[in-house]
Amino acid sequence: FDIIALSAFFGALALVLAALLLLRLGREFAPWASASRALEGLALAGALVIGATQQLAFQATIAKGGIYTLNLCLSFAVMLAALSARDELLQAPKGAAIPRVVWRDLSLGALAFGLGLANHWTSQVLLGPVVCILLAEPLWLRRPTWSLRDTRLAAATVALILLGLALYAYLPIRARLGAPLIWGPADNLKSLLWVFSRSQYAGVEANKTLAQFGVL
Repeated sequence: FDIIALSAFFGALALVLAALLLLRLGREFAPWASASRALEGLALAGALVIGATQQLAFQATIAKGGIYTLNLCLSFAVMLAALSARDELLQAPKGAAIPRVVWRDLSLGALAFGLGLANHWTSQVLLGPVVCILLAEPLWLRRPTWSLRDTRLAAATVALILLGLALYAYLPIRARLGAPLIWGPADNLKSLLWVFSRSQYAGVEANKTLAQFGVL
């Protein structure tokens, strides 16, 4: 029950983040309507449409669904951070230093991305190139100056990704504690890589033909 309640919480939080994300996208594509109540209403309506989908409603009411509702929260958080950093970069004078607020947004996004990699890395791998494309445009247009401070902040951002991903270090500890529910005894490097690579799904997913996926 506790885990199902957590799934529902993450599902609700994902809708809040979805509304904020849709609002930011609306302001991106319709800047003349940035203060419009209609734009806020459309963002809220879009989030409610996501909440009304059968898939999200189902995943938010089962224990395993917590994986996916949490993943949705983290993915939306990464996108929000990337778009916020992008906006700040586009507003900065050409050739100026990278604003500190950009590094703040990138740090928060990096931590969410690292946690997403620890939670469901296959979807975050797809999200990574999208974030890079979003940030490449303003960096190319503004050509900001790069300093030693930026190198340190960039290193700290990468460290936050690794910090989130470091949750995998808990698996060997959990295996040693004799937990009743684990994917496998990840108490050595080989078995840890087996879990990380999602090899437990190999017989279920990897050998299916396109027609078999359609039936599924």
